[in-house]
Amino acid sequence: MGNQRIHKNQLINSWENHVSGMRETMADEFAHLSDQALTWKPSARKWSIAQCILHLELSHKIYYRNLQNAFETSPVIDEDEELSTTWLGRQLADSLAPDENGERNMRVPTWKALNPSSEMKPIKNPKLVLDLYSRQLADFDELLKHNQLVKWNGIRIPTLITPLLKLSVADFIAVMIAHNERHMMQGLEVLEQIKA
Repeated sequence: MGNQRIHKNQLINSWENHVSGMRETMADEFAHLSDQALTWKPSARKWSIAQCILHLELSHKIYYRNLQNAFETSPVIDEDEELSTTWLGRQLADSLAPDENGERNMRVPTWKALNPSSEMKPIKNPKLVLDLYSRQLADFDELLKHNQLVKWNGIRIPTLITPLLKLSVADFIAVMIAHNERHMMQGLEVLEQIKA
């Protein structure tokens, strides 16, 4: 129930595998789609594939900045740290992650600034959105590798929920992975409806 431990190298490998899977899914499932298919919405209240990816892209801008700022203030060490995950971080990640059947466990409201809803201007270049997000995943990968010798223990990163709620690096990355999987699954659900 308490803290669980993971080595920094294991966490980086987990992130790299996640990034590889996300980029592969985008290339295999979304890249060949027309702009019309990428922007098709199952209903007025649901997001298109491009909107799912745009939401991730908008979120990642903030995630990246928060993580980069945290790394800049942390001292350099020369070892593979053992990192802690907390009960709260695991609960947050579990609430965002799709279950084994691909179902999203709970409805989570989206910040207005991160909501690519129909109130925003239509997405004019959905392929660019896919490309930007793919590059952001690679940038995150590089950020983690570049800061591998920075002390990660003790770093607390503000969440998008509230700046008062801060997560360890291990929890933060687990939440990012769950968030990515949630919206990638959402995009794949839209794709299934397009194919039907």
